[in-house]
Amino acid sequence: MQKATLSDLLQGDVCIHVMAANSVDVENLLAWEILLHFYPAIKRLTVILIGPEVQPLRPDKDVCSTCVFNEQICNYEFYPMQYHTYVKSSSYVQPTAIIGFQVEFGAFREIWADSIKALSRQSCPILLTAKSNEEAMKNIIQMENVLGTIVKPDIYLENDFKSFKPFFDINANFVCYRNTILTVFKNSLALNTGDAS
Repeated sequence: MQKATLSDLLQGDVCIHVMAANSVDVENLLAWEILLHFYPAIKRLTVILIGPEVQPLRPDKDVCSTCVFNEQICNYEFYPMQYHTYVKSSSYVQPTAIIGFQVEFGAFREIWADSIKALSRQSCPILLTAKSNEEAMKNIIQMENVLGTIVKPDIYLENDFKSFKPFFDINANFVCYRNTILTVFKNSLALNTGDAS
């Protein structure tokens, strides 16, 4: 968040949408508490996991004693649906930021089109990770195809917090590392588009 210069958003009530969430995101819920430690100005962190594969899980424990002392709260919500369906639902909450871990917009183009349009209507930072440069570029190209304009990320770099655990991608038939590339649109996807002509 510091590299993306988005730290000023992390205070008071913070709501993060995790789009395209899957079992890996659900299994690692407790890792979100680290934001409360790095950003003590956050008083309530709500992490909303959205994705067809999401299965609700109650974390084994609440926040640590330090967070309790600092009167910090961390809540989790689960919505097993596509992002665009969630945005239209009565459960929708305006996000402080949207994160997509290991997003592959190019893999299921028809399915992602409506969600990319829904993303473009959100007025908050969007952070996407991908397993490779190739996959990150496919994501940008798919966003451009859906939105009909050039999409310009504010930040595109190798993620300092990528996984160092090898992951065998059976679809691509190679070993990679999760979350290798970070793409950031600071203000919203809509503000990062330009006329393609």
